[in-house]
Amino acid sequence: MAIPIVLPQYGQSEENCVLTRWHVKKGDVVKDAQPVAEIETDKAIFDLESPHSGTILALFFEEGEEIPVLTNIAAVGNIGDEIEDLRPGKEPSTNPKQEEGTARENRKKEDPRAQARRSTPQPDKSIQVRISPRAKKLAQSQGLNLSELNGSGPRGRITVQDVEEFLSSKKRKPKNKKQAFQKGNLQIIKLRGVRKITAERMKVSLTSSAQYTLHTNFDATELLQARKTLSEKGSNAEGISLTDMIAYSVSRILQGHPTLNAHIDGDQIITYGDINLGIAVDTPRGLLVPVVPSAQNRSLVDLSQTTASLVEQCQSGEISPDSLSNGTFTVSNMGMLGIDTFTPILNPPQVGILGVGRIYVKAVRRDEKTEFVDSIRLSLTVDHQAVDGAPAASFLQELVNFMERFGHKVVE
Repeated sequence: MAIPIVLPQYGQSEENCVLTRWHVKKGDVVKDAQPVAEIETDKAIFDLESPHSGTILALFFEEGEEIPVLTNIAAVGNIGDEIEDLRPGKEPSTNPKQEEGTARENRKKEDPRAQARRSTPQPDKSIQVRISPRAKKLAQSQGLNLSELNGSGPRGRITVQDVEEFLSSKKRKPKNKKQAFQKGNLQIIKLRGVRKITAERMKVSLTSSAQYTLHTNFDATELLQARKTLSEKGSNAEGISLTDMIAYSVSRILQGHPTLNAHIDGDQIITYGDINLGIAVDTPRGLLVPVVPSAQNRSLVDLSQTTASLVEQCQSGEISPDSLSNGTFTVSNMGMLGIDTFTPILNPPQVGILGVGRIYVKAVRRDEKTEFVDSIRLSLTVDHQAVDGAPAASFLQELVNFMERFGHKVVE
């Protein structure tokens, strides 16, 4: 019997993946767990393995196609096995004669009035709109009627992309193509992979949440001195960065602010005991956010080494889906890119993200004298649905106080 090779769901938020390359062709003999295709998600690239030994009977998609998760992409089995029922969108076949005979018997048992009602056209109440949860949430936030949408997924399932294309078509205005080309050479870059999913998530983030950002700064003198002291010690502490130290501080202060270490799910807020800290990383494939699990239980050295390993895996494209999932709060440092301050966008369903700027010199009045100190700006974006301004400001105050008194004693 033929067995389907199914595109798995690599994360809870995954809806589509790109089939970047086939490792096999129709007619090839494969072994159980042998890689058959290269799959690109919004996070990384993985090899998809065959679930069974046998012959590749069919490949249902071409390289480069974007495919909904949990879709059959190929069939493996013995030559001659039936595969039609495994094709995407194909309903399992039944025996037509058996179906007709059963229906005829049922009609004989029907009450005449029921037969009359059946012969009269009735509205089909059984029709259900097939739509992914994220697509439904986006459509509702835009006030769309689901019946207006056409789905491109399996069996007409509506995806986030379908909703966004519908919204774009409503806003799109006719353009003079001749005039557009007169402006110069144009390059069209198709959204796909990490870039496409990032675009979708950020749009959903802004349309499905009530985001506001609080800005502050702190005296980084002691933090910088602590980093210098750690560097001079050498050994394991040598590679500790400012991002590591800020992430460590966040993991300690968040323990007293559980509503910021949370997810929002419809009409409920889910708070977490563990602080699974996401660290935003720029990679050749786009933005990735690896997660340091249980960051509140890690020493500074352990957190630094774990983060360094995750960043390396992100840069090489070898990061696992598990390492990019289940974050509860995110830190994004753009200071190394020369940015003073910025407004970070939430990584849904998280309710908080901290943006970190570069080191700058600030004039401070102390004892009737003006001093110049190294400072760093912080920007905390929060979902107002989950956290009000005062609790968020309280978190920032405690974080600032902790980092201004950091000291090298935090190293365990």
